[in-house]
Amino acid sequence: MPLLRAAELGAVSSRAEASLILTDVRLRAEVDAIAGGPSAVRAWGPGGDLDDAVASARPSVAAVATAATDVALLLFTSGTTGVPKAACHFHRNIAAICETVGTSTYQ
Repeated sequence: MPLLRAAELGAVSSRAEASLILTDVRLRAEVDAIAGGPSAVRAWGPGGDLDDAVASARPSVAAVATAATDVALLLFTSGTTGVPKAACHFHRNIAAICETVGTSTYQ
């Protein structure tokens, strides 16, 4: 969320127990300003370091066994009514999006 600043991003990072933040280079300063934030931050865009990190990564990564009911990602609310809240999205939700958006939205 490009309008969030270090205080709000810190609340989200803390709540998610983030060990890595991927950010746009335009938000790098705000992410770096998070007190007690994760030790790993990568940024993409002009002058970012994500391309270098990907280039030096291992060429293959072993798949992790997951179930449809395992949490795949957390999306946080904007926090307009208080502290941002996490909405859990399961693997089955991501699969449903992939299976339906293309067939019902882009026809």
